[in-house]
Amino acid sequence: MNEDDDLREAFARLREVDAQQTPRIAMPCAQPQRRRFMMPAIAAVLLLMTIALVYVSRTKPAPVDAIRIETWRAPTDFLLKTPGSDLTSSVPRLQPQLPDIRKGDRS
Repeated sequence: MNEDDDLREAFARLREVDAQQTPRIAMPCAQPQRRRFMMPAIAAVLLLMTIALVYVSRTKPAPVDAIRIETWRAPTDFLLKTPGSDLTSSVPRLQPQLPDIRKGDRS
């Protein structure tokens, strides 16, 4: 226990030395002159922003000449037409080879 008491005393002395050597720091928020000036300025800015927001929200948007999506064509559609693309865009029609019964062919 004696060692614990020695450590406590040593740390207490260190804290006292640190407290004596540490300079005092002034609090930056303890400036009431600025606060008196800033509050009306902040209120004015908020009021102007509210007025601007109300004005912008009440104005009607200009009509836009919109292109309907079903009539729009990409300017690069021609690149999709490659040689042989007609083979992939249609299904070939296959006709079965039926034997000619009249000739007696049974292949």
